[in-house]
Amino acid sequence: MSKTKILNKNNKNEDIINQEENGVDIETTTTTTTTTTCKELSPPTDLDFEKLEKLENSGASRLQIVLSFIKKNGIGIGTDITHFEFASSFLLPHSTHEYYSDNMAREFDILLKSNIDNEIERLLGVFKYIMSIKPIIDDSTRSPLRSVNGETKSSNFHITIIDEQDKSEKIIKDNYYMVETLDQEKAFIGSCIYNKREGVKVHFNSESKAIFNGTNIKLPIVGNIIICFEKFNEEYTITCPTLYGRYLRGFVEYCGETTITSKNSKYYIKKTNLAKPLIGGNVNLVEAKLLYGDDPNPLFKINGSWSNEMKVINCKTKETKLLYKRPLNYLTKIIPDILPTDSSIVWKDIIVPISNGEKINISKEKSKILDYQKKLNWKISQFHLNTDNNIWEPIIYKD
Repeated sequence: MSKTKILNKNNKNEDIINQEENGVDIETTTTTTTTTTCKELSPPTDLDFEKLEKLENSGASRLQIVLSFIKKNGIGIGTDITHFEFASSFLLPHSTHEYYSDNMAREFDILLKSNIDNEIERLLGVFKYIMSIKPIIDDSTRSPLRSVNGETKSSNFHITIIDEQDKSEKIIKDNYYMVETLDQEKAFIGSCIYNKREGVKVHFNSESKAIFNGTNIKLPIVGNIIICFEKFNEEYTITCPTLYGRYLRGFVEYCGETTITSKNSKYYIKKTNLAKPLIGGNVNLVEAKLLYGDDPNPLFKINGSWSNEMKVINCKTKETKLLYKRPLNYLTKIIPDILPTDSSIVWKDIIVPISNGEKINISKEKSKILDYQKKLNWKISQFHLNTDNNIWEPIIYKD
């Protein structure tokens, strides 16, 4: 088994990283008996934007740049790199709010069609929605611009519902989403996708970090997705897997065990996001079981790739059906509701030039924007904490 040595300058230990990444986390040992814990360091002060850009323009490969960045900043196992500055080519010209808005709204039709009395079909619909909204990330070394305090993104969006029997289409227009950054330092986001008339809501209150984990960047997500069907007084809680950026191997994947549980029903789903083996195998594979109560025997098994297609197997009849196949995407129209705190306004000095084909120093412009936002000192304006369910939700739900 091959091993990589990385010098941890923060505690003078040499961390030995086991590159067998079949598990969720990488096994680590050190030359002393001390345990490596998550260390939160301040962003580097000696590596300014000019040095970042000079390194980027030197002709070095992206991997060389990453390794040089790690070495220059003394980054060791467990270092929190959430607020570190990166060279322009490692930044995407849009806010993190893109994930919480457009992606989560994209397959909202699945939930509207799952607003039915059948408990099993409704649960399978929730599973299908959760799997289909995951964004496919092509570049493991690039990340979006982290949103600032009070930054928002809101829209009305239209979706198309296709009848599975006669294939007729129906456009539903009264769907909305609202996203707001509640705490920039913790990367704490409040988001809600909903249709008030249908009584279907998706809440996602989450915190995220970026932790250097040796051969990968670990992005744990703290927080659950809550899906409500008011018609049935039903609420589903979905736990989130951990995202890993395998920068040495050139891909991003979700790993770990998660669950979908119900407030009122005894039906639930246990899901495992499988890590790609070091040699061979595929990425984005999932295995899941739909169970009832304390019975360990599953009623249904679900497997496949969330980024391609997934099938559901009836354990009693052995019948296999296609659960879904990407791309789905019945999102037909987005009508932005641009508030003064909207992402498009916050990051316009980056988004507009790039959309016009201009080359700019994203890192430098980002720094100017962050300094300006500190002066504005925006407060939370669109969300409030519902103390009945401990969920941050929109102050106003639009009809």
